[in-house]
Amino acid sequence: MGTAISEAPKPQWVKDRELFGSTNDPAVPVVQQQDGTFLVQYPDGTFGPDGFELAFDDEAPLADPEPERDEAQETEPEDEEVPPAEPPKPSAGTRRPRRTSAQKAADDAEKEAATAKKAKKKAALDAAAEKVATWWWEDAEKYLGKYVGRNNGYVAMRNMVKKALEAGYTQRQCADALRTARKHLPSAQQWQTALGVATNHIIPSQPNGRVPYSDKATWGDQSDAPPSTPGGTSNASADDSDDATFGVIARP
Repeated sequence: MGTAISEAPKPQWVKDRELFGSTNDPAVPVVQQQDGTFLVQYPDGTFGPDGFELAFDDEAPLADPEPERDEAQETEPEDEEVPPAEPPKPSAGTRRPRRTSAQKAADDAEKEAATAKKAKKKAALDAAAEKVATWWWEDAEKYLGKYVGRNNGYVAMRNMVKKALEAGYTQRQCADALRTARKHLPSAQQWQTALGVATNHIIPSQPNGRVPYSDKATWGDQSDAPPSTPGGTSNASADDSDDATFGVIARP
């Protein structure tokens, strides 16, 4: 869109204003041509000048006359290579060029490769989940008895294992988690807790609610240095890690 202003009246602009002023939109539509000029598009579909050529032609300075040529000194010009004309630049409404057959074939091959890779990954994941689920179903029936829950219990358990494998857990960790849960079909919370125990993120709970006793956690490792007694000395040898002091209490 643009606005043209002239100090002197332009008959072409006056006619266009009277013609297009009867509509709701008084703007004069102009269309750019391939040579860069603009033409007015009238309601009947025809095109006409926009008035700029007349306006600038009237004010254009006169060109200097060409100097007379000396026929004696004039020689025939050598053949010069004429550079090819540049193709016209596409306007804003021009569509993008269509893809060539080679580009389309390359894009289709890339999409097919990505689809095949995704399908291969899914097949490997399904096979791993099926392997763990089949093993656990047989192991659970051996140690926990026949399953009598809902009909799709096996499928639900296999889907839980598949989600764990997708999250990065290994098949071994999933198997340890199923044995820790000790359920044919653990609940979502039981499955999450069992995975945490199998990966050493959660300390397993005991029936009495206490953490199992650990001599190392209480007294430390035998290779650790013995604690020093404030204000006292130790007569034990350097390789004696117990550093125990014995004495006799005499009653009065």
